[in-house]
Amino acid sequence: MGGATVSERAMIQDIYRAVLFEYIAGALDDAQNFAVRAHVGLSPRARAFMHHYDALGAAMIEQYCRPVRMSAGALDAVLAQLDQAIDQECERRAEQAKCEMIKQLGLPPAVVALMEAQGLSLQGWQEQQRGVRRVEVPIACRHSRTRFVQLAPGVETPKPQRRSTNFEMTVVLDGEYEDENGVYQAGDLVIVERTRKAYIAHSRGEQGCTVLSVRSSGEGAESLIRRLLGL
Repeated sequence: MGGATVSERAMIQDIYRAVLFEYIAGALDDAQNFAVRAHVGLSPRARAFMHHYDALGAAMIEQYCRPVRMSAGALDAVLAQLDQAIDQECERRAEQAKCEMIKQLGLPPAVVALMEAQGLSLQGWQEQQRGVRRVEVPIACRHSRTRFVQLAPGVETPKPQRRSTNFEMTVVLDGEYEDENGVYQAGDLVIVERTRKAYIAHSRGEQGCTVLSVRSSGEGAESLIRRLLGL
């Protein structure tokens, strides 16, 4: 990230770690959670962070939590959940034709697997403007909107239609993506808090890029920003 100062890089890293912690804590909405899961699936660095946080959580549980007696119906409850999981697997196989459409979009296998696991379906690419194609991801969230975006070489990301868009997570799926802070490769997660200044990003290189974009607005985004910045 060559364009950022030392203090800006430190802040970017702090926000990145805070987002991963919010993910582990279950505090992100479904769309933001989807973006982080895609990032973790594509980035060895993210998986290393997650392993560290998991180990930290396990150590805290071991040190501070005492064992409790299981209820009499605990075993039956677990077996019932296993039966339910088998039923869900059958339903997933029944929707395999729908998943074939996802594969035809040319997305990374880790993202395709994530889409299949969540039972999401997609339409084909739609031309948004010259050099920009997109496909909406049907994740129902009050404050966030999710889409895959393809940018031709050198094309800027489309500006938000609403000024209230003030938090964005972008996962680079292929190609290179560049903003004022530097260049991002496949698997990288770009986190932008838009409340302070305008944000400009574009594809880099001869092939363009494909990204997963989650744009959030309203109370949900404002609350998340306050938590990430410690306000």
